[in-house]
Amino acid sequence: MSQAQKLDPQKVFRTWYETEWNPWFPEDFRWHQFRFMRFNGKWVKIPRPRSRIRSKRQLARIIRSLTPKHAFYTVLKFIDPSAVGPPDITVQCLGGDLVFDLDAPVEPYNLDPEKYRDVAMRALRLTDVLRELGYREIFYVFSGLKGFH
Repeated sequence: MSQAQKLDPQKVFRTWYETEWNPWFPEDFRWHQFRFMRFNGKWVKIPRPRSRIRSKRQLARIIRSLTPKHAFYTVLKFIDPSAVGPPDITVQCLGGDLVFDLDAPVEPYNLDPEKYRDVAMRALRLTDVLRELGYREIFYVFSGLKGFH
């Protein structure tokens, strides 16, 4: 990678998506809506209105072509995820997973490892409670700055 690429975050991301990225998608990805923030600050919604994502390979190809700065997907599942958006449009919801957002009280330029340990311990305590309640499939995601989902 050239010095110029190292200074251009979008080029760094593009290289990462093309060479290092090993995509993970929820098993039922066809029922979720995905939103991506591009480096120009504009948001892209996938699937586009009245369209469907047919395969994980297709979704990965779209993401690589967008080179997003941020990526999100809905926790809830919808019969037509492309219709999710304006509140005046009725979209049939199929339900969703139970999700918790555990954040460490950190500032972007003042990261304290002890605060991350604290939030990780809270996640483990929450796991104990969920197992007592009968939940067996528990999945953690580190969101990249403040904590875990």
